[in-house]
Amino acid sequence: ESKINNDFDGFNHANWRFHQAMISQCDNSKLLEINNSLRTLVMRYRYLSLQLPERMEKSLQEHEEILEAIRNIKPEIVERVVHDHIMTAGHALAKEVDKES
Repeated sequence: ESKINNDFDGFNHANWRFHQAMISQCDNSKLLEINNSLRTLVMRYRYLSLQLPERMEKSLQEHEEILEAIRNIKPEIVERVVHDHIMTAGHALAKEVDKES
């Protein structure tokens, strides 16, 4: 809903809550430790990424794919769509940084 209203701060907060919900369900202490140590950096990266043109909409679509795979209990699909989500956001941000250089 925040996306529909062009509410960047609201969407950013909802995005943060989505990621925290996913990470909190992880049964991998090493991953949780890495996430905690990188929290500030990751939050900045997400914030910058979501400011890119059409990235909020794409992020929302990717989150929906992730949730669908979780609901359907398809761990191999969850792994793929989460990986794709991370890579897509990273590539979009890197492309934007290259334009600025």
